[in-house]
Amino acid sequence: MVSLAFSGRYTGWLISGALLVAGCLGSVLYVSDGNPALKGENYWTSLAASESGFGDVKAALKSGHIEPALREKARALAFIYRQNEKPLLACEIFRLLWIEDGGKSISVVDGLELAGTYADLGSYSSAVECYQTIMAQDRQSHGPRSPELVRDYSNLSQCCYLAGAAQAEPNNRQRWLAAAIKYGDIASKLAGETLYSDPSRQASARAVIEQNTKLAKSDLTN
Repeated sequence: MVSLAFSGRYTGWLISGALLVAGCLGSVLYVSDGNPALKGENYWTSLAASESGFGDVKAALKSGHIEPALREKARALAFIYRQNEKPLLACEIFRLLWIEDGGKSISVVDGLELAGTYADLGSYSSAVECYQTIMAQDRQSHGPRSPELVRDYSNLSQCCYLAGAAQAEPNNRQRWLAAAIKYGDIASKLAGETLYSDPSRQASARAVIEQNTKLAKSDLTN
């Protein structure tokens, strides 16, 4: 954890990392401040109640196997756990969901959620492993140039940046930021070479990647 008592330079790293958190690492569940439930006494009660009705999923978790018919319901419970600030329980579900066909393939959607939840926990090395596994499957399924690979390299870059921003030890910080820059440069180059069905999406992806990589390069030199 980065101390707020650090010098202005370290505070700048923390602020820049915090700014990037809002825009990266997949699907972060959002509850609007305008939601009336947030202002009522029943909000926390409703969150607890939202976890009820999943007895069959919880039994499956204890057995270590989720049947195909329960996958969607299990995914819903994982999202609820993540929203209710129970990331360890969400990870337990996503770990079971992302392995499919007896370990022969993975669910990219659930893998991305697992990586994002690991990042929420600060387990950046575990998140990187997930992104790398997803990348290997995407390369096999979609070839060496695809929007999926652009996403994977971008996710790796953003994850490494967040890890670097969280480091107090200078060598660790530099190592993570250097990795963020490496993956960001690859993502940017690949985005320029990849055919997207929507050209505006390609331009948007490349702009975001280059902005994030520029931020990592700035932090590395400061």
